[in-house]
Amino acid sequence: MKHFNVRFQPEGRSVTIHQGATLLEAAGQAGITLTSPCGGAGRCGKCKLKLLPSGKEVLACQCTVEHEMEVVVPDQSRLGRQQILQHGVGRAMPLEPLVRKVFVPGGWAGLEAFCNALSKTAGVCLHTDFTDAQRNALEAAGRAAAGGATAVLFETPCAEHDKTKSCFRLAGIEPDDTTALLYGVAVDIGTTTVVATLIDLKTGKTAGVAACGNPQARYGADVISRIHVASTDAGAITLQQAILGGLDKLIGQAAASANIPRTAIYEVVAAGNTTMNHLL
Repeated sequence: MKHFNVRFQPEGRSVTIHQGATLLEAAGQAGITLTSPCGGAGRCGKCKLKLLPSGKEVLACQCTVEHEMEVVVPDQSRLGRQQILQHGVGRAMPLEPLVRKVFVPGGWAGLEAFCNALSKTAGVCLHTDFTDAQRNALEAAGRAAAGGATAVLFETPCAEHDKTKSCFRLAGIEPDDTTALLYGVAVDIGTTTVVATLIDLKTGKTAGVAACGNPQARYGADVISRIHVASTDAGAITLQQAILGGLDKLIGQAAASANIPRTAIYEVVAAGNTTMNHLL
């Protein structure tokens, strides 16, 4: 199958895509989300592009790639020019993250010794039923942290105790004291827009916010259009990959705005309407 280069202006982004693909597909591959309320059926007429050098207007969802192309994307054809609400009215909530970090000083002769020291330091019920792969990874991390290490613990259900005692599972061992780096992300997945809020899980304070148009919108502006696309397995996967790619980008932006590494984010909570949740 032949492939051709498509260049989008004014960004100057170029993608290589197979012959017969639509310009709407090429734009999505280039990271440009076009307005397409009809989901690419050619009915709404809102995904217009200009072909260069002729200046001819075409619908991105109907124009196929048959040769090398260069196009201009007008502002009115772009999704995401709308204002996105990133802040709202909050209220006091108890801070109860599912993850916690505990620094354990000193060196240890193996994973069992580390877990024993951790149990004494943290004073929690610790589950240690590791798989071979988990045990090997944790052993390797422990050997790299002879001068002290931070245990990453995730809360887990436990039949041995009532709710008066927390039970945790050891999820990771990090060299040195990294207890100051403990973050989570709360995501609001709207049909039109997506907002990711970075939360400091030690204080509950907002550390950063990032927002964008919902990248699924190129496949339909409303819930019904996306349900139609998701009625096939391939369509459902396409929509899921679109929102996952959008979340990955937003989480990176939020982490960069707070000047923290992405590896300091341990928990993500997402909320949306029923369709958005299922597509995620």
